[in-house]
Amino acid sequence: MEIHPKALELLEKTVNNGGKISSNEVVGMSHGDIVRPGKWLEENGLATVTEKRIKKYYLTEKGEEAFEKGFPEEILLKKLEKGSKKIQDIKKEIDAFNIALGQSKRNKWIKIISEEGSKKLEITKKGSKKIKDGFRENKALRNIKEDEIVEKKFLKKLMDRGLIESEEKVEHIIEITKKGKKFYEEKDTTEEKIGDLKNQHLKDGEWKKRGLREYDVRIVPDAKRPGKKQPYRQYLDIVRQKFTSMGFKEAKTPYVETEFWNFDALFQAQDHPAREIHDKFELRDPEYGDLEQDEIVEKVKEMHERGGEIDSKGWNYEWSKKQASKLMLRSQTTATTIRYLARNIGCPAKIFAIDRNFRYDEIDKTHFIEFYQAEGIVKAENLSLKHLFGYLEVFGKEIAGAEKIRFRPNYFPFTEPSVELDAYHPEIGWIELGGAGLFRPEVRNPLGVEEPVIAWGMGIDRIAMFKLGKDDIRELVFPQNIEELKKTRAVRLR
Repeated sequence: MEIHPKALELLEKTVNNGGKISSNEVVGMSHGDIVRPGKWLEENGLATVTEKRIKKYYLTEKGEEAFEKGFPEEILLKKLEKGSKKIQDIKKEIDAFNIALGQSKRNKWIKIISEEGSKKLEITKKGSKKIKDGFRENKALRNIKEDEIVEKKFLKKLMDRGLIESEEKVEHIIEITKKGKKFYEEKDTTEEKIGDLKNQHLKDGEWKKRGLREYDVRIVPDAKRPGKKQPYRQYLDIVRQKFTSMGFKEAKTPYVETEFWNFDALFQAQDHPAREIHDKFELRDPEYGDLEQDEIVEKVKEMHERGGEIDSKGWNYEWSKKQASKLMLRSQTTATTIRYLARNIGCPAKIFAIDRNFRYDEIDKTHFIEFYQAEGIVKAENLSLKHLFGYLEVFGKEIAGAEKIRFRPNYFPFTEPSVELDAYHPEIGWIELGGAGLFRPEVRNPLGVEEPVIAWGMGIDRIAMFKLGKDDIRELVFPQNIEELKKTRAVRLR
């Protein structure tokens, strides 16, 4: 029986280690040099190979910070033990304030009170008890750091918050058989036969002296897997292609946006609930950006305060340019399409955007701090709700793959009339896909747009989840199963 040099080397190391060796103990051989020769030894009865999978947890950068300084909610509660504090004041004292607030509100450790015209945070009895009892999560982080056992419920909780990550390592145990031991003792010590035939072997006739090593053509070689986009990225490209085939032009703007384009230009009042601290991510440095288009800015100001030049009352409050110039991570792709609408794009015009948005949320199977939206606007003469229904039907049936769709009346600050689009999934039932409507005159007028504009925004993540058979948004956006990704077919776009 001929044996490959790598298999012989592995066999020799196993013998010298007392007849049994772990892949972690093998020195001077790569993982591939162990697995493939080990498989050959096992197939020929010279050794047995068992696979052992070990899951290892370790702290992320956020986890290390929580371990050193304490959890954000723990810091918040300790500060509130001394008495209630104004939100605007305590927000400056805690780095991850949004997380601290969200966790504390969800667990009813704090309550928001109004006092002297400002909002304050106050610790509850439940919050005081939590401080007294201590945060068991701290102990869990310590146990992970010291490689000790941690309860599963804490592992999941810390994983969901991005404080820990896991890594699965595979260990192979090679154990020599009686046949393998005998083979090793009686192995042929003559010069090794040539496996990789080179030009020099032919020139000097070395191949005649040593002979050529036989190859087992029955062995299935490792699959060659070309690089390709992960499934969700491929799906987004398909949706993009669908929009462009319908005559739409794609819009792109930066992730960092001013509140002006994210809210104000959409006729969303500066005291609207959607601007509360738990919804958006604000920038600390720089905190403010430039509002370049002075004429549009002034018209938006007039619209908010008094209703501008049209038959509207506006919001009837004092609009703040400083507030509008605050920088944030874009929370809706409508900020992108409204920017393009302000560029005098002509008429008729079709614009779409498929891009990431960011909102604070507790991470779990269906919620994430970033998400994709598919946004679209159509500007043309004599557009009506009927035209909007036509586009939404195409979207629901051809892009979402729904058999049935339905429309429900709804409210959005920047469209009137407004509708909600639902799609029917045979296993899940009716699923909400997104909202749509005609831009209000209060949105169009400051931008100098006289023609009607239909608009919609869809949660493309949700659509992709049931299209791709996923039930966890984290596995959709950041898939971890390498083997599953290898098997995914690459989509060829026409």
